[in-house]
Amino acid sequence: ISNGGLGDLAISGVTATTASGGNWLTAETAPNGIVNVSADVSGVAAGSYRGTVTVNSNAANAALAIPVNLEVVAAGPPQGVFGGILN
Repeated sequence: ISNGGLGDLAISGVTATTASGGNWLTAETAPNGIVNVSADVSGVAAGSYRGTVTVNSNAANAALAIPVNLEVVAAGPPQGVFGGILN
């Protein structure tokens, strides 16, 4: 996240919410205005899921809501490759 205006941008918090599929989305702040976002799909069935990462700061506008789309594809059958099996 960068500041295109004047002054210092200070991120005060970040939250991750999901609309379906459980709590697969997480977000946390790091130094220098960096927001780390990750998705853990263990236990999530194949399908399309939506979530939102909301960044709160001292910016003049409201909190920044970033939409997140996740598509989980069902695993296919193992594939034979030279030297072994790829799963």
